[in-house]
Formats: sequence, C-alpha cells, structure tokens
Amino acid sequence: MVTAMANYATGPGNGRSCVYAANGDELLLGAEGVEEVYVVDIDLDQLRQTRAKTFWGNAWRRTDLYAPLVTSEIEKPFRRTDAFGRRNTQSLSKGKSNP
Repeated sequence: MVTAMANYATGPGNGRSCVYAANGDELLLGAEGVEEVYVVDIDLDQLRQTRAKTFWGNAWRRTDLYAPLVTSEIEKPFRRTDAFGRRNTQSLSKGKSNP
C-alpha cells in the first residue's frame, strides 16, 4: 500500500506532506511551513507485489462489515439540525424521509 498525505503548509497540526512506498520507505517528506507542489514516482510493480503477499491485498477484506459504514440512512444520534436550523431527516442518497 502506498500512503500519501497532503497538508496545508502552516497552522496548527499542518505541514509536512509525505509519501511512503509499499515497503515503508519514505519517498517524500515535505518541508515544514513551506507551500510547495511535489511530484513523486511510485513503483506500481512493487505495490502489486506487496499487495499479493500481505494482508493489504483483496483476500482479507471483510466486506460483510462495510454495510453499516455505507448506509444512506441517518440514524440516532446523528439526526440533528444544522447551523440554519434545518433537520437532516433525508436519506443521503435516496431522498427518503428518515423520521
């Protein structure tokens, strides 16, 4: 798995964008407090080899557990009002009422 993280250059908790290769090698660690654009070459063959040999591959996914994470229904305690006083009573994708 390749990990890349991009942050704002300054401010609390920001800075130091980074990219790591599938084997954990650091490919990029951006300068702190500097606004820059980086281009990083990622070895896709190495990524494929790592995925074929480690648990990051497709074989160990637990898709049966994903349903609660991707449901479009809004359940308690997440039913609430926004800053404008509007209730979020609509399903996110189907437009159904969620009383």
